[in-house]
Amino acid sequence: GGWVDMVTRHVPTPKAAAKGKLARGYSGAMDMESPIVQDLMACSSKGRLVVHVTKLYSSPDGSSFDAFGRIYSGTIQPGQRVKVLGEAYIPDEDEEDCAIATVEGVSIP
Repeated sequence: GGWVDMVTRHVPTPKAAAKGKLARGYSGAMDMESPIVQDLMACSSKGRLVVHVTKLYSSPDGSSFDAFGRIYSGTIQPGQRVKVLGEAYIPDEDEEDCAIATVEGVSIP
């Protein structure tokens, strides 16, 4: 127990932490009426898929990557096609820094 008790007392739930995480990491308009912002604030599994990728692991030949990230809303499954946004992506302005990819697998570390 001690570690688990500490985590449950001091680490906020995803829903409780959502507003702060949005303020720090979401580059879109913070329109509280926007469906995507509502999904993110609610941490809705039925909402649009939003995953914050924190680390990319290159395959040995450099031809593909495994992404490690946290799901903020929506669900993800193998075979699903997703829009991957680059670091410099600007919503409604820059379609150059994004790509469509197919999820090959999902695992929980």
